[in-house]
Amino acid sequence: MKYSVLTLLFCIAASVGHTQDSLNIFAFGNSLIDHRPPLNPTPSDETTIAHWLRLLAIADSKELGMGGQYGFLPQHQNVPPISQWGYDIVPGVWESDTETFSASLINTILLTGANFIQYQGPDQPYFNEPDITPLPATRTIFDWVAQQKPSASLYLYESWPDMASFLNNDFPPTSAAWADYQAYTAQGYHDWWLTYQDSLAISRPNLTIRMIPVGPVLTLLQQGILRDSLTAADWYE
Repeated sequence: MKYSVLTLLFCIAASVGHTQDSLNIFAFGNSLIDHRPPLNPTPSDETTIAHWLRLLAIADSKELGMGGQYGFLPQHQNVPPISQWGYDIVPGVWESDTETFSASLINTILLTGANFIQYQGPDQPYFNEPDITPLPATRTIFDWVAQQKPSASLYLYESWPDMASFLNNDFPPTSAAWADYQAYTAQGYHDWWLTYQDSLAISRPNLTIRMIPVGPVLTLLQQGILRDSLTAADWYE
């Protein structure tokens, strides 16, 4: 499947509900959504997705709040979650110590899985937790959310893959390794996420589950308009 930057950016804008005046997001996430403390400190929450979504919303005269919980799918499936994330410029959406999930402001769910499990299908058990697989864990989370917040929008956040297998115990990667990593992000890694989303859609036809292809978009930018201006060390740490 081929993409254009313009098409993908349009799809992302559409998928996150750009026609809504207010998004209140809760993320079942990990450090690929909320990354801190970074190796290279920043003066604000610039290494979190919430920071930039808030600024994009303000630029479009919209409101956006966000919160979330750290973990991977085996931990996230132990619902209800707790609200662990707070930001300097992003309003919160839920005080889990004092109110229920159903009573919160949340109207959008963002969920991501680990980025190092794509060597096997999403229907296969975790190597260290043989009784848990990504698909049933995700269904448990989304089923619970649908009970608590029936009208909430559900999104899968396709991150970017772990780079370790492309490095020879050294960072940044060589030019060849960098090219291989980008190719894997756009192809094999992305295919895993497509299978994951399709399987969820088939098993939960009553739910609308959209996917935001962050990794492939990054690859398009890395290979395209930003090829000569940013290195691997600028993109990752």
